[in-house]
Amino acid sequence: MPIDILHVDDRLVHGMVAITWLNWSKSDVLAVVNDDVVNDPIAKAMIPLAVPERVSVEIATVDDFINKIKNNHYGEKHIFIIVKTAKDALRIVEGGVKLQRVNIGIVAPPTGVKDGVHITKSTYVTKEDVETYRNLSKIVPEFTVQLIPSDPKYDAINLLNKHKID
Repeated sequence: MPIDILHVDDRLVHGMVAITWLNWSKSDVLAVVNDDVVNDPIAKAMIPLAVPERVSVEIATVDDFINKIKNNHYGEKHIFIIVKTAKDALRIVEGGVKLQRVNIGIVAPPTGVKDGVHITKSTYVTKEDVETYRNLSKIVPEFTVQLIPSDPKYDAINLLNKHKID
C-alpha cells in the first residue's frame, strides 16, 4: 500500500487539505489519525463532508492505524495521512509504518504555550515539537515544511536550526 505523504496540521481537514493536497496526491484514502478525534462525534461527522467524494475517509487512533497498516487493510490504495501533532507522526513511524515524506503544514501556537516559535508564518513549534521532529527526521528521508503543494518546500530541520528555541 503506497503512502503518499504524512501531513501534520493541527486543523486536520480544511480547504487546503481537502482540495489542494488531496488533488496533488491523488490519494484514494484520507487517514485522519489522532486519538482525540476518534472520540469527537462532531469531528467524525464533519470531516467526511469536507473531502472529495472520490476519497474515502478513515478516522483512527494512532494504534489502530498502525495495526491497519501492518495488516495490509488498505491493499494497494494510495493513502494520505493527516495528524494533528508531531507526537502523532512520531508514534506512527516508531510503530513501524514506513514513510518517505513527512510535511508540516499549519500548526498554531497552543493556548498558553510560550516556549515556541513560528518557523514560518503558519507553522509554530514548541520545544517539545523540536525534539520530536528531530527524532522523526532521523527516520524519514524527506521532512519538509510546505503550506500547499505549489509552495516552495523547505527542509524542516534547516528551519528548526534557523529559529533557535531557548
